[in-house]
Amino acid sequence: MSVATLSGDLHGDHWQALRSLLPFYRAITTVHLGDGRTASFWMDAWAGDEALADSYLAPFSHCNKKDATIQEMLSDGLQQSFVPRLSSQVWDELALLQQALSGITLGPAPDKRITPFSKGDWGLDSGALYKLLKARGQLEDPRADFIWHNSAPPQVHLFM
Repeated sequence: MSVATLSGDLHGDHWQALRSLLPFYRAITTVHLGDGRTASFWMDAWAGDEALADSYLAPFSHCNKKDATIQEMLSDGLQQSFVPRLSSQVWDELALLQQALSGITLGPAPDKRITPFSKGDWGLDSGALYKLLKARGQLEDPRADFIWHNSAPPQVHLFM
C-alpha cells in the first residue's frame, strides 16, 4: 500500500471514505522531508506553503506519475515523468521547478507530518478538528453516523 495515495489492494467502503478525506488531511498537514517515501511529490506541501500541483500547474497537467512519492520522482528524475511533447510553458515552469528542487536531498529518517492541530508528537487534537469541521458544515456527510457513532478511538474517528 502506498501511504502517499492510499492505493493498492484496499477494498471496502471504509477505504473509499478514507481516500475521499485525503485532500483534507493534506490541507491541514505539512511534510518535513526525510526519506521521501511516504509523501506525495505533487499533492503534499513539502517544498513551500502549498503543494507543487498548485504551484506548477502546467508541469502537473503533463505528468504521467501524478501519484508518485518524492523519493520516486527525485530518484527517477523529473524528465522521465512527463508526456513526450511539452509546450514552451511547461518547459519554462519545469525549469523553475528543477531550480527550486536543486538543493533538495533526501535523508535516512522517515518523513514527518506536522499540523497546527497536533497534540504532541504523534497525536491529533480531534476535538479542535471536529469543531472546525462542524463550523464549516463539513460533518453533513452521509457517512458521518458510521464515522462518529462507532467504538473506534477518537483519533480513528477523526482520520475517517
